[in-house]
Amino acid sequence: MRVSELAGSQPVTLAFARDALLIGSDAYLVAPREVVAHRVTLNVPRASYRSLDVDDFLRECVRQFEMAVSAHTHKRAFLIRLARAGEDGPLASVVRRYGGLPWFAPERAVYEIGIAGLDEAVSRFADEEAVESALLEALAAARARCAEAEEIDLRVVPTHSV
Repeated sequence: MRVSELAGSQPVTLAFARDALLIGSDAYLVAPREVVAHRVTLNVPRASYRSLDVDDFLRECVRQFEMAVSAHTHKRAFLIRLARAGEDGPLASVVRRYGGLPWFAPERAVYEIGIAGLDEAVSRFADEEAVESALLEALAAARARCAEAEEIDLRVVPTHSV
């Protein structure tokens, strides 16, 4: 059987381990998945270089965070429109219903905001630990404000810059 025929007749499965089950295996059909639908990473070193002081830096990071939330909101709305097309639409392979629930639903998906270069960003300022704490508190407050306004699950994930 060709891969295209298999993909058309069986649910698409992403395997992340060598010993994962085969495509189309019933084990993958037991429950909907928590899927990271979109990820935006804040470049906080760039924010620190644009800032004259800590207050400017915090305002710039919150501005970046709010832009990321806006991007997630738009992406979520777009994915919801695509998912509504059901098995006739472009997301047909992931919105099929198994046990009454779709494998992927944009409303239940996770939308992440990463923070890259945190160490580099705060090293510019005299009291690095205080700036890092202030930044994380400002982002937590911004997240709480956005969570009240938007119905979207946001995860703030510190990431390593390479």
